[in-house]
Amino acid sequence: MKIILLFVIICVNFFNRFCFQPNVDKVMFRENILYIERFNGLEEYEIGNAYWNLYQDKSKINLCIYLDSNKGIKLNEDLADIFQMLHWELNLVVKFLKEDQLNKGYNVKIPNSYDEGLGGWITNFYYFEHEGSENNQIEILERKNDKLLIKITGEIIDVNYYDDSKPKSKLTAITWFTKNTKNLRSMQ
Repeated sequence: MKIILLFVIICVNFFNRFCFQPNVDKVMFRENILYIERFNGLEEYEIGNAYWNLYQDKSKINLCIYLDSNKGIKLNEDLADIFQMLHWELNLVVKFLKEDQLNKGYNVKIPNSYDEGLGGWITNFYYFEHEGSENNQIEILERKNDKLLIKITGEIIDVNYYDDSKPKSKLTAITWFTKNTKNLRSMQ
């Protein structure tokens, strides 16, 4: 009987660790938290800084969205002892965009992290390494003067398995971004 019980416990632990895929659609997202849905569970990071800027870059307009964190709130076991900091940057590079368009309901997708026609890297997610984020979406939920409440989502290679051996991790953040004219695209 003890052997069967031990076998069941091992099987449940294996399933939870390697097969469980949390569903972020069922998570009630809180503001000022970056969520990373990894293969082994949902992680939470407190957002430290969050900036946006809209500026002319050569012949294009660039909407640069940036956030960072140096505090993990809920980390999975494989990262609990080694997390230091992270940042995420998204750049929407377009021919035309005015600041007065950046209001509640504005919604745009950035499907790829790299686009040679737009000057190279347009997204950057840093954990231990710089990686691009894919399938990104920027949605403005509210605006108060120069502050934008934005929900951003995207996908990255798992932050602890850069060999791409694990499923893509999903990113979600909802926070107030403050306009900062020094916030410029960092990678090209």
